[in-house]
Amino acid sequence: MIRTTAIVLALALLAGTPCCEDNPPPPEEAATHLVVMSAFPPELTKLLREADVHSTLPVGEATCYIGTLAGNEVVLLLSGIGLGRAAATTRAVLDSFNVSGLVFSGIAGGINPDLNIGDVTIPSRWGRADGDLGPGDDGFWLAVDASMLETARSVAGSVTLSDSTPRGVRLESRPRIVVGGNGVSNSFFVDDPEYRGWLWTTFEANAVDMETAAVGQVAHEAGVPYIAFRSLSDLAGGGPGANQVDTFFQLAADNAAAVVLAFLTARAYGRGGDN
Repeated sequence: MIRTTAIVLALALLAGTPCCEDNPPPPEEAATHLVVMSAFPPELTKLLREADVHSTLPVGEATCYIGTLAGNEVVLLLSGIGLGRAAATTRAVLDSFNVSGLVFSGIAGGINPDLNIGDVTIPSRWGRADGDLGPGDDGFWLAVDASMLETARSVAGSVTLSDSTPRGVRLESRPRIVVGGNGVSNSFFVDDPEYRGWLWTTFEANAVDMETAAVGQVAHEAGVPYIAFRSLSDLAGGGPGANQVDTFFQLAADNAAAVVLAFLTARAYGRGGDN
């Protein structure tokens, strides 16, 4: 799946992120923060580079980077990979901060045959593909926040996405941003054309990942608005050859982050920079 060397390098980047007091105080109860979350280090690298981090705080198994990003008071952190880890991390951060909203930024496998690697999808709702409920059951679909989705829609035309990796591997088509539609999460990495086809015919999902539905469930239970930005790093087994996640995961992660930054900037501007 994802190259170990890339993860090690990304961890080193995170470790070198400027922060922080040795023993930071707990956040003030009156302060509100927007939580910006990713599953694994390469997805958060671009956002951390753009952030002004003034302190860190351990919460559960995660390190929270507290500061400002694109005019918003934020807490940035890694959820960990997988539904269970993502749910536990989300509960922990919501218990530790006064949270105004939750934004997930990361990669996913492409399911919709009309979408390509590098595209960014911002679904209007999420569900768990391999859970106990089906798409027609009450409670299966977890809608993202309508106001957040509208902000994402408003900036979609202003973001230029990358079509080339740092090593010069170019995408076959210019990536684009798709707002709306469905997303699903799965308990395992999808790299199978038949299962991919089933996900499309059953859920009409733009993308499949391993965290968002769990994060959305916890956010819904807590009454916290959420939205997820996912860029396609691969086609979940639908490509002509070997899975391409190793080649394009950083390009996809940075494309998702670029749209998140535009979204955060618009959000801060709309609120006068006061969150």
